[in-house]
Amino acid sequence: MQSFLTIGSDEKGRLQEVEKFIGKKLSSLKNNPDFILLEKEEGSSIGIAEVRLLQEKLSLKPFRESKKIALIKEAQDLTTEAQNALLKTLEEPNATTLIILTSPDTFWLFPTIVSRCQIVRLPAKSETAIEEKEFQNISEILYKLLAATPAKRFKLLEEEGIVKDRESATKWLDKLSLVTRQIILTSYNVPSLSETDQKPDISKALSKQPAGYFFYILQIINKYKKYLEANCNVKLTMEVFLTKIPRSTRKYTSGVF
Repeated sequence: MQSFLTIGSDEKGRLQEVEKFIGKKLSSLKNNPDFILLEKEEGSSIGIAEVRLLQEKLSLKPFRESKKIALIKEAQDLTTEAQNALLKTLEEPNATTLIILTSPDTFWLFPTIVSRCQIVRLPAKSETAIEEKEFQNISEILYKLLAATPAKRFKLLEEEGIVKDRESATKWLDKLSLVTRQIILTSYNVPSLSETDQKPDISKALSKQPAGYFFYILQIINKYKKYLEANCNVKLTMEVFLTKIPRSTRKYTSGVF
């Protein structure tokens, strides 16, 4: 198979894996006539015109290397038309062509694209440990979110500076994921796995909800984190994320249910 799809980790991790695979730094291939990089421009997608230009370049024989290498960086940015156009190239790869795609996950691409690639799965990016004070802060925000209306939820995140940009929102969802997992562990009386072995009272209070409630929230967090990683609009993504979290059946009053 001449086509590979690298998924998992984060964008930097995926590109590092590509460098290991081809045995060269991408920066060293900048002026190499046999290396073709396809990526979206700021605020746009990768369209059919770019894919057709790629196909034209791949039809030429290698000039310096034994193979022509095409890297489609963050292939989830391909439009529907561009993915359809790419299919034929993946179906009938040239013997002197190597095509590599990167993406957060396979579900961003057509199944027909995925089926024509060899999948390289990377482990999820390791999550940063949370200090006890920050753990408490995120727990308290979650505590309030569960009892608030969707409109008040977004205002709360705005006040905390969580939705000001993509990086802030993504990092917060990462940390919220850790907090939610700890709440689930607490509901099953499983000791904390964090380095600080923290067992905040607020986590225990939250764990009085059914564990399934927080398993569902964890699924929602992971889903909308992927949307952010795929460069979806930050404000819209977080607004929809907040509407998907079911309200708590317990009343929030002065910091306790």
